[in-house]
Amino acid sequence: MRPNWPDTLTDIHELFITVLRNHGLPDPEADTLAQTLLIQFSDVFGGIQLYIPRGTTTKRELRDQIIFSKAGTVRVSALAMEYGLSMKQVYLIIRQQAERQGLPMPPAVHPSSAQHP
Repeated sequence: MRPNWPDTLTDIHELFITVLRNHGLPDPEADTLAQTLLIQFSDVFGGIQLYIPRGTTTKRELRDQIIFSKAGTVRVSALAMEYGLSMKQVYLIIRQQAERQGLPMPPAVHPSSAQHP
């Protein structure tokens, strides 16, 4: 049975090239940068089995990380409106991200010091 990793690497490389082209990078630069990205990806994650969740889960996780990075500098109500969430959901996301990253809750985000207009 032939391993499928060469095909997977080719697919990832082609995906990187397509995304870079779609962002306006000309072909030679897109190919060079795609190769560099693939090599760095391989250096970091090579040799391990890696589960990559589907797009929806990845997008949600990235959204949650962005919300956490804005916490304390942007009002919770503004974050809720920006991302179509309730304030309760935003507080929960911030708390979960703080726990996951081993960081304290930003002081301005504690519900007891909720921001008022």
